[in-house]
Amino acid sequence: MWSGLLDISRNPISLVQNVGATRKVRKARSLTAEQFPSPTERATRTIRTMALLCVCLGLRISEALALRWADVDWLV
Repeated sequence: MWSGLLDISRNPISLVQNVGATRKVRKARSLTAEQFPSPTERATRTIRTMALLCVCLGLRISEALALRWADVDWLV
């Protein structure tokens, strides 16, 4: 792109091919409101709270684990 060989509007990662990588074959599963309590009923209180937080806010587990009390705006 710097040398002018590629168009500046093109995404350079589109030129990369990951040989041997597999595409996701399995469809992602979703839980209904009735199914949600089942996997968490045997978990500890902390795990149940984290699962509820992830479901309600749409967080990934890595995002939930990175949260700190300072991230919460208590005045809103």
